[in-house]
Amino acid sequence: MIINAGPTVIHYDANLKSMQKKKYLFTEKPGSLRLGELKRLKEEGIMNLNENILSGVNFQRKYHSDYERMKRHIESGDIGRTEMINIVSRDLNEPSLQYL
Repeated sequence: MIINAGPTVIHYDANLKSMQKKKYLFTEKPGSLRLGELKRLKEEGIMNLNENILSGVNFQRKYHSDYERMKRHIESGDIGRTEMINIVSRDLNEPSLQYL
């Protein structure tokens, strides 16, 4: 397994090489700063997925509906004065393909 947490400028090359070598990959976003390169990574990822070789991208979940609901409760004061929020997330179900 390859974990790519390097600077953004190396993401594309490192991700593509990892995927071409059929390694499981977990990378920081963005995979690239160029649309054409992102499309290439997507194509490689689909080919690997057909062989059950997974890739994942770390991303924030601030736009997920549960987080939006929590934000509304905090901002409205429903739960009192908020000092700190520490979130550890474990999804019970896999996200839909549309979400990915």
